[in-house]
Amino acid sequence: MNARVSAYAGACAKLAARYAGGRRAQQVGAEYDDLYQEGLISVWQALERGVTPSIELIEFRMRDWMRYLGRQSPIPYEAMLPLDDYRSAG
Repeated sequence: MNARVSAYAGACAKLAARYAGGRRAQQVGAEYDDLYQEGLISVWQALERGVTPSIELIEFRMRDWMRYLGRQSPIPYEAMLPLDDYRSAG
C-alpha cells in the first residue's frame, strides 16, 4: 500500500504548495505539511475503497481541512474528516 500511496506524493506536494500559499490558508493557519498529509490520507482512503484517486479528491480533502481550521466552534477531527478503515467496506 505504501508504494501505491507514494505514487501520488508529487501531486499531493504540488497541491499542498498551491493551497498553502493562498490567502484562505493563511487566514486559517493551514500549513503545507498538514495539507500534504491530508492529501495523502485522501489517496490512502480512496485506494482502500478500491477507487482510483483523483486530483479533485485530493483537493476536496485539502479544502475540507482548511474549512475545519476555519470553524469557530470546535468539532472533533474525526467527525469532520473521518479516518475510517475502508478495507471492510469492499
